[in-house]
Amino acid sequence: MLFTQSVLAVINYVPYGIYILYALFTDGWIKSTLRIAWEDLIIGFIRLSSYLFAAGTFYVSIVWNRNFRREFLKTFAIRKARVHPRHGKDIGLTTINVIS
Repeated sequence: MLFTQSVLAVINYVPYGIYILYALFTDGWIKSTLRIAWEDLIIGFIRLSSYLFAAGTFYVSIVWNRNFRREFLKTFAIRKARVHPRHGKDIGLTTINVIS
């Protein structure tokens, strides 16, 4: 499980490190508005992937951790209502007289 989460972290955070290096090297350059727009779009996708890391960690836990999976399913399990009748006991009925 730790190996899978580590691979997931590397896949999600290496592009961010590469972008930081790129931004550091191109800081003094004059950029067109189109290039700035492309860079903003790319960093948006990179930031989105960092949020996917958090979701991916949850799914890795669901797949690999048996206790986590059991507790998760127990928490969200839909249980049927069960009625247990009482055997051997008389149930008294009450009669209501309606006066009209």
